This record gives sequence, structure tokens and C-alpha cells, in this order.
Amino acid sequence: MKFTKTVFATAALSLFAGFALAEEMTIVSWGGAYSKSQLKAYHEPYTAKTGVTIINDESAGTAVPKLRAMKEAGNLTWDVVDVEAGPAMQLCDEGLAMEIDHDSMLAAAPDGTLASVDFGSFIVSECFIPQIVYSYTVGYRNDMVGSTPPTSICALFDTDTYPGKRSLKKGALSNMEWALLC
Repeated sequence: MKFTKTVFATAALSLFAGFALAEEMTIVSWGGAYSKSQLKAYHEPYTAKTGVTIINDESAGTAVPKLRAMKEAGNLTWDVVDVEAGPAMQLCDEGLAMEIDHDSMLAAAPDGTLASVDFGSFIVSECFIPQIVYSYTVGYRNDMVGSTPPTSICALFDTDTYPGKRSLKKGALSNMEWALLC
């Protein structure tokens, strides 16, 4: 049972076409293996091509309140922030993120398709660019489900057929989405 989600970032560096460059850029992400993969796939090639030094900040989980505080202090130090769809829309609505003309600021796809067409409905606001797709995998214990194992996410909410404790991600985003599917 996999459910695909999309994460949005203010920029996918490898896609920029002719953007004004600074000497350094601060990119905020989630840390761990995810940030290391971005370093190898995006940051190192971008630095090699442009000479721009990338400063990695691993505090994306607290991006919204930190950006609010930076704006209040008049000291915005982040250039690119990797956030999920909800915070992406919130940051744009609050004026904490720059609006992007996807077609003029991003390179077209290899086949010439404009970025706005290529990303389509995954562009949740004018301030953000879809950057990654990931999925959740739901598991269960065979010894706890009897002879009728779950076949959909809806089984998670069927406490009559499948009594017992559940373990869910802290935060409503995925949990509410799953419940609404049922």
C-alpha cells in the first residue's frame, strides 16, 4: 500500500536558466541521507558550473516560523527552502516566498516542454517548484491480522476488523488524506 506525495521547493537548482547569481546561496532542507542526495545531485554540479558556494541548512521542519522571525527582524538569510505543499502555499500566501515565473526562470524540459506545462497541477502556488516525489509504505504484523490481511489504507481505520494500536506520523497531513480516501 503506497501513497505518493509531492514535496515542493522554491527551486531545483539544476533547472534554472539564466538566473542572477550570488557568490553563495543558503539552501534549507531536511538533513540526513535526503540532504546528502541533494548535495550530490544538485549542489555539487551547480557549484561546479557556476562557482556559487552552497551553504546547507537542515532546518526545513521549522521553516515557516523561522522565516517569519527572519522577516520580522529584517534579516532574511535563506535563498532556497525545501518544504511540503501545505507550508509552500502558506509561505506564498504570507508573502514569505518570492513569486516565480516558472517559464522564464526555469529551463524547458529536454523535449522543449515549458516548465509550467511539464509540472502542471503539481505547481501549488506561484512561489514554488515541484522538486521530488516520495511515497509512504504501510506495514502490519502478520500475527495480528488473522486470515484476512489488509488490502487498502482503509483497513488502518477499520478498528472492528483490525483492533489494536496504530502508529502514525505526527501531523495531520498524510493521516487526514488517508482518512478522506476511506
